[in-house]
Amino acid sequence: MGEKVFIKNTDELSNNINKVELSDCDVYVSSITNLDSLKYFNSITRLSIGALDSLELCEDIIVDTTNLKYLTNLTDLFIENDDHIETLNLYNLNKLKNLFISSCHLLRNINGFENLKNIKTLVVYDVPNLDINFYTKLINYLSNSKIEKIVLDINTYNLFDEKQKEVLKEHNVFFSEKIGIRDNYVFSTKMMEDYNKRVL
Repeated sequence: MGEKVFIKNTDELSNNINKVELSDCDVYVSSITNLDSLKYFNSITRLSIGALDSLELCEDIIVDTTNLKYLTNLTDLFIENDDHIETLNLYNLNKLKNLFISSCHLLRNINGFENLKNIKTLVVYDVPNLDINFYTKLINYLSNSKIEKIVLDINTYNLFDEKQKEVLKEHNVFFSEKIGIRDNYVFSTKMMEDYNKRVL
């Protein structure tokens, strides 16, 4: 792991590009950053997008993620504590291995996920407005991928029918419940099945 680079906007990214080799860094970008200039920084491999201070959560701004497609070397993408992305575009991110999305309350669509062939870890929780079609596509994706670890929000369990739940169990999908700012309970699909039967 290289150094951590915290960047408020793409102008700061421009200033940093000559100082450090960004491919060796964990790059943290403010959740309200205009991402138009990302095409100039395709050496980035690990990117985190999130609110760098509490005031950003109050900003009434929608960020366009279309230009993420230029980050063709990206292997790790973390989007956490962000209320400024409605649509996440993952087209062309063929090297992406780890995708972590948490506490993104405006996020409705994740486009291009089903075309990614190298995902090893997928975490999607506390994303209450995500289109249900994502979960249908995920079931199909599981059959054709080498994904190793999946964690979904506990509230999504009952979005799946019985046949889909069998697929989830077969692929050892976990479900997470947030119980604090940083703490979670994590349940296996089998545990979710048992708890559901008890409730019924």
